[in-house]
Amino acid sequence: MLHIGDSLLDFALLPAVLVAAIGGLALILRWSSSPAKRASIAQPYGLLVPLATYPHEREAEAVAHTLRVEGIRATTAVRGAEFVVFIWPAQRPLAEQVLAQLHGDVS
Repeated sequence: MLHIGDSLLDFALLPAVLVAAIGGLALILRWSSSPAKRASIAQPYGLLVPLATYPHEREAEAVAHTLRVEGIRATTAVRGAEFVVFIWPAQRPLAEQVLAQLHGDVS
């Protein structure tokens, strides 16, 4: 068993070491669960990925509508001064084909 002597140094040393250890653990836990760390990982639109950006809302909505007509789930959102068309990642290849046809980039 741990034996603490009668001196003041021994009496103060054990509590000081315990407080330092608990404080160190608290700092590590606080750092590992900080919201700033999670915020950098989180995506504001969940699983949706951006397909194209447009300067005007009407253009973005027209593209999203065309994609929906083709059976691709699409939505728009404002990001800064741009309007972004978002789609599901699994539908990206088909959406890129439709977008290429829409803009006349057919190979």
